[in-house]
Amino acid sequence: MLNRLILLATLMLSGCSTHYVNLTYKGHHVIQKTPIINKVTVYDERGTDKDWLGAIRHGWGGSLKTLRTKTVTSDTIKGMYIDALKQRNLYTSDDQAPYRIVLTLMKVDASQYVNREATASIKVDLLNNIDSKVVFSQLFDNYQVSDGNGFDTAFFGNVGKLRLLAEETINQTIDKSIENDGFTQKLMK
Repeated sequence: MLNRLILLATLMLSGCSTHYVNLTYKGHHVIQKTPIINKVTVYDERGTDKDWLGAIRHGWGGSLKTLRTKTVTSDTIKGMYIDALKQRNLYTSDDQAPYRIVLTLMKVDASQYVNREATASIKVDLLNNIDSKVVFSQLFDNYQVSDGNGFDTAFFGNVGKLRLLAEETINQTIDKSIENDGFTQKLMK
């Protein structure tokens, strides 16, 4: 009996870990336009640690394996958003560009009990650089779930798969915002 308890305690302690991960923008959209956005600012309103991304959890909800971004999550998402704008030829370093973007992270989270789940909720404000007037504002939400199985949970949960789901969810949220009709119409004016 004592041997079983020691084995169980060893398994539980060995399964707890923190993983620092990189996230990148992997879009493939290119729109030929004149670059007109020169700044992206990100505010983190999630109410979590600034590098928190998510966790693989045990049956009682506690974190076994945590995911954190290697840099502050708001800086990571800022870089991803700028990469998305650059791919669409919308970003410039020119001080005379007419627009800037303010992002507010409302929720960015990945979690796994059995299923892997990821949520990204990002408010996007497009501001005119001349008078700082908001010309477009909208909250963009994305939720994805990936079916798990009983053999890929808790101690055996794969942080790489959870990271990929989080990255894909954030990428799709960024694409939804930039490809939104209201957003693109404001840019064409």
